[in-house]
Amino acid sequence: MDLGPQSKSDNKFTQKCRMLQSEYRNEVLKKPFGFGPSKKSKAKYGNMLVDGDKSGSNFISDTAFEFAKQKSHDKQINKYLTIDEYRLFNNMLSSMPMCFNLFSDLRKLLLKNQTELSRIIKLMFKEINWIEKVTFMDVEFIPIPISEYTNDRTAFDAMILVENGQGKKGLISIETKYTDLLGTNIASDSVKKNSILDEGRFFDQVLINELQTNGYKQIHRNFILTYIYAKKIRYPILQML
Repeated sequence: MDLGPQSKSDNKFTQKCRMLQSEYRNEVLKKPFGFGPSKKSKAKYGNMLVDGDKSGSNFISDTAFEFAKQKSHDKQINKYLTIDEYRLFNNMLSSMPMCFNLFSDLRKLLLKNQTELSRIIKLMFKEINWIEKVTFMDVEFIPIPISEYTNDRTAFDAMILVENGQGKKGLISIETKYTDLLGTNIASDSVKKNSILDEGRFFDQVLINELQTNGYKQIHRNFILTYIYAKKIRYPILQML
């Protein structure tokens, strides 16, 4: 059994996940391990694939693999997409391929059987008890021009548009994480986000002051993007969970 190198710096949860993916790569995929976590890395790890962009081994279905390739190609026309192809196709610990694995086949089902897909989404989001149908789904979606939104590369890992029979509409925005932590990096430009906060007032004043003084972390940017995108497509801001 060649599980490949593990990482001494992993916490307990990441350690278990890396080992699990190493076992799956070795025993099920029967593929060699490669370098990581980035394309230029000099170290090898058991959770890294070799030529995953050709084999599709980081995906649970052909649909997920094909959609990931499509989104990767979309960077040619949308320079703001933050897709890292090497990570997407080769890192089995990345949340990016995980998101494609979770939602690509559901997205395809929308084109074939909207009723069945809507039933599944209603079960997934029982707290939104008025959903009757799903009208749109996407993965790694960043609205452009970014200057009209958060003016940075904040994106929806996944997003779903829903409706009920009376014309009520809703946006479900999703952030996926596997072993990586929610980003703590601060956005460089806060002017646009400051103006959205002043307009929306969906945080209390203490948090507003903190964000406008110290900058916006990932969770706050995700929340603001959800708000301003819903407003731009004229979806009423009814509830933000």
